[in-house]
Amino acid sequence: MKQFQQSDFPSIRSDIDAALKVVAEKYGVTFKIGSITYNTTEFRTKLECVCNDGVDVKAGEDIMAKKEWDKTEKYLCSRSRYSLTY
Repeated sequence: MKQFQQSDFPSIRSDIDAALKVVAEKYGVTFKIGSITYNTTEFRTKLECVCNDGVDVKAGEDIMAKKEWDKTEKYLCSRSRYSLTY
């Protein structure tokens, strides 16, 4: 890809959503991608992540009972919001 065009973003957003779904299911969180701003060589978006406290928001299932959580995963689910910048 040499430059971004508006027509690229439905596919890009869909691919990002699919990749984040794997992470969301693994850690019991929900991701939300904000609106995308772009120019020809870069784009930006806000990414929010909310812990589900062990409940799958869509299915209403207790995922904590289904998975063994190590200490790293446990601290992620305290209903806090984090902002990551790379």
